[in-house]
Amino acid sequence: MAITVVGSVALDSIQSAAGSVEREIGGSAVHFANAASLCSKVHIVGVVGDDYPFERIRYLKDRGVDFDGVEIIPGGKTFFWKGRYEGDMGSAISEATELNVFQDFAPAVTGAARDSRFLFLANIHPGLQLHVRKNLGDSAFAVLDSMNYWIENAREDLLGVIAAVDAAILNSDEIRSLTGENNLIAAARAVLGMGPSYVIVKKGEHGVLAVSNDWIAVLPAVPLEKIVDPTGAGDSFAGALVGYLDRAGTLDAVTWRKALAWANCVASFNVQDFSVYGIAGITVRDVLRRYDEYREVFQIEGGLDAVSNAAG
Repeated sequence: MAITVVGSVALDSIQSAAGSVEREIGGSAVHFANAASLCSKVHIVGVVGDDYPFERIRYLKDRGVDFDGVEIIPGGKTFFWKGRYEGDMGSAISEATELNVFQDFAPAVTGAARDSRFLFLANIHPGLQLHVRKNLGDSAFAVLDSMNYWIENAREDLLGVIAAVDAAILNSDEIRSLTGENNLIAAARAVLGMGPSYVIVKKGEHGVLAVSNDWIAVLPAVPLEKIVDPTGAGDSFAGALVGYLDRAGTLDAVTWRKALAWANCVASFNVQDFSVYGIAGITVRDVLRRYDEYREVFQIEGGLDAVSNAAG
């Protein structure tokens, strides 16, 4: 069991109502691995400068995350992002983006990373995503993430890689922009028609919608009274989802629903602290306890007795 993730390894400065952090651990690949490593071994493919503080993520190595695929550029500076959250914290306000060594990122998947059961193509240029997919062939189950920037500025490349993957994960704004459909189920059906077998729509505080050709699943988000930092929540959700699927070893509808619930629970820890630290300090037992609480949110037992007799 193993997963390969190709994406950014970054440093983030973040401000929210809960406080702020400077140049903390971030990046799509790291947030993904942070969650996926609760269930599975993860190989990261990325690039950093020699300023990257690997000592802060030693715990990930202890969890089985392999950083051999992370290229270190001597004298280079790591990808840096600065942003803040206001109001309901539904989206970040970017204040600075410095691509640095990430600007020339040319992902090369080598060694054990080529043999993973799952491949996660995190949010990078769709041309690079397609290059990786073609380079590895169809042996791995490939999952794609993207963003509005690529939908608007590299649409043909994005359509090409969507056609080549097994599953696509998009948020509600992205999938509406991609398809022109306002109804999320219709939008998901449209993306299924582009090639994938599964489409997952992230709806933030409103939960998640997943659609295949055979089933539909809708799950609420874990209700939280306080959010500290939403950065990386989507990648954490994806990491937990793929990690569970890898661990389960099957892709039937029942397993997908459980994987979605697991992913919702893991991602809920992510937003309760800055950077990677909401998930860094938890165990599988912590997530299982939250899952038991989560089940109570939408558990409905028995029939609708008050009206069933009136139905005849």
